Amino acid sequence: MKIAVPYLDGKVNPAFGRSRYFKLYDIADGRIVSTAVIDNGGFEHTGLITHLKNNGVTLALVGNIGQHGADAFAEAGIELYTCNSDDADTVVSKYLDGTLELKKELRGCSFAG
Repeated sequence: MKIAVPYLDGKVNPAFGRSRYFKLYDIADGRIVSTAVIDNGGFEHTGLITHLKNNGVTLALVGNIGQHGADAFAEAGIELYTCNSDDADTVVSKYLDGTLELKKELRGCSFAG
């Protein structure tokens, strides 16, 4: 599994469509095995989704996204959840350990517990 997070100053960038960087997390056996920060490839908005798909992303944790972007993720076969703009590594770790409250809404998720 590969998870993507729009990335800004170590946190989840709340503006997905204008994010200049993404942090990618390679996951194996429920653990982060490697990470990489990539640029946006010169894309914005839905073009970013194709860029992430081409980089092997299967799940994205984003801050805010509109319906058009959410539909594009679905069409690309990338699972999508929204979350707050906390530390990116913490968001992914909480997702992996099951303490991130996942929502299929366009805005906002919170931590459980």
